[in-house]
Amino acid sequence: MYNITFQQLEFFFTVAETKYFYKAAEALFVSQPDISKWISRLENEVGVKLFKRTYYGVTLTPQGSYLYSKCYPLYNRFCRVIENTKNINDNVNEYIRVGCLNSYGGINTMNNYVRRFQDMHPEVVVYEELYEYNELNQLLLSGKVDVTFTTSFAVNGLSNITCKNIARTDLFIALPITHPLASEENVQLGQLIDETFCILAPEIVQSGTDRLLDMCIKHGFYPKNVRYVPNISTLVLLLKQGVGVTVCGKIAEDPEIKMYPIEELNETTYEVLAWRTNELSRAAQEFVDMVRD
Repeated sequence: MYNITFQQLEFFFTVAETKYFYKAAEALFVSQPDISKWISRLENEVGVKLFKRTYYGVTLTPQGSYLYSKCYPLYNRFCRVIENTKNINDNVNEYIRVGCLNSYGGINTMNNYVRRFQDMHPEVVVYEELYEYNELNQLLLSGKVDVTFTTSFAVNGLSNITCKNIARTDLFIALPITHPLASEENVQLGQLIDETFCILAPEIVQSGTDRLLDMCIKHGFYPKNVRYVPNISTLVLLLKQGVGVTVCGKIAEDPEIKMYPIEELNETTYEVLAWRTNELSRAAQEFVDMVRD
């Protein structure tokens, strides 16, 4: 049994994202020695080094990158569960379960609609959870969430699923701010011919992977190097670390990532609300009707 605390994980995630112990200490309002102590304890408990120390800060080791990619979504979800638990009213009988793609655009859209719904229906408890593409679809199909905020290409072709388009999803070229092209006013996809592309793994969302590769081919090249990642959180982290580039929707508001809008080639992608056809509770139906309006 591993003796790992949530505080250790929070310190680990913050150091991974800031790349400096002192920046992590400032973000968490603790001292730098405290950060170093807890990271050392975590490394001792796991039995591997999680960071490479350099004069310019720290970077994740392969083991650290793997731990981050697997644990961060679970940690994020657990924090959501705690918040939802605190908000439960003993006298409330109605609730809806809202799943959301763990992305910048999806979270903002969900939060806006949930706030609006709760203003209209304070008697209903809304449970909000963040997931990656494949898990979100599985939960929707199995009835473990009532509605989901996701992207149109992720749910196209799913049986017994109805969708409502919410807003068009623009596509962007995403680069580390340290990339030589990040100083340019505009960047075209054809300029990335020699770059490493960080892409969500096909088992996460096959249609999204195929779409990105097709776009590159239509611009006259196939990526020379592809690094598949297990989730959006890892994609953002690798971009910040300068590992590669990608084409994506609005995944982050981060000063370490530069995003250039591009035109969709063959299809228009939307943020959508999805639900199981004719299988909504009264509260979930009211939520869907509100989004429709």
